[in-house]
Amino acid sequence: MLTGRADELVDGKLVGWAFNEDNPDEHLVIRVMYGQQVVGSGVANIERVDLVDAEIGKGDHAFHVVLAPHITSLDGLMVIAQSVRSGEAPLPIASSDDRKIDTLFHAFGEQYDAAIQQLKEEIDSLSEQVAEQIEAYQARPAQSVDLPENVADRLIAIESRLDATEVFIMRIDESLRKLTAEMSPKKRKRLFGIF
Repeated sequence: MLTGRADELVDGKLVGWAFNEDNPDEHLVIRVMYGQQVVGSGVANIERVDLVDAEIGKGDHAFHVVLAPHITSLDGLMVIAQSVRSGEAPLPIASSDDRKIDTLFHAFGEQYDAAIQQLKEEIDSLSEQVAEQIEAYQARPAQSVDLPENVADRLIAIESRLDATEVFIMRIDESLRKLTAEMSPKKRKRLFGIF
């Protein structure tokens, strides 16, 4: 199955990604049409970090297609991904709402990754201290070995951070739910099943 998306127009280039789920090593040909006219073409073979993270093949399925100079917006464009074996399929073009959600996910991802890394370092540090104390205790079982005074405080701080992270994720989830609801087409009531 061919999948992907045209993300945005940047400096005369259409940026996006395309992927053949049935043949992950294939790099799809991209054709950009304006009406019946081909206004650009290229190959989806550029590596992009977000595609690597999302495990879209090896992450090398992005494209930057240079468009004809008279193309200044995404309006009226049709983007087609073409496979040697699987035929072709039109790619959706990201709306401004899609790009806002991408920005939100990117910002959330960076903050989340930084918070998790900091938490991991704190837990690793505590684990090392506890392991040292256990080793010291095993070497001299007759003597009592006290954990450093700040271990309990640090464990409480970690628990507090985990609680705050959970609240943060719930807020992001609620924000995404609201965005999705706002973007969904409004359902109209039908009158006698006719309208």
